[in-house]
Amino acid sequence: MNENFAFDSLTTLLTTEFAVPADGLGPDTRLADLDLDSVGLVELAVALEERFDVDLTTGHTAITMQDRLGDLVTRLTAGHPTAR
Repeated sequence: MNENFAFDSLTTLLTTEFAVPADGLGPDTRLADLDLDSVGLVELAVALEERFDVDLTTGHTAITMQDRLGDLVTRLTAGHPTAR
């Protein structure tokens, strides 16, 4: 899967479903900077799991508020050589 596609999908999800302003979203943006609460973090993880068929809620792959958007893109694209 293309990293640009994954990043665009992630930022679109954040702006449309979580009302995060698009201004300033970049690979170094931390989830903690997006004003998501713990429920929002879980909802984001579940939405990404459904879209990208990855595990982001358990074990060492679970997302945290300290993750950067670039970290998530890396996890989303791991094991997905082509876009769906």
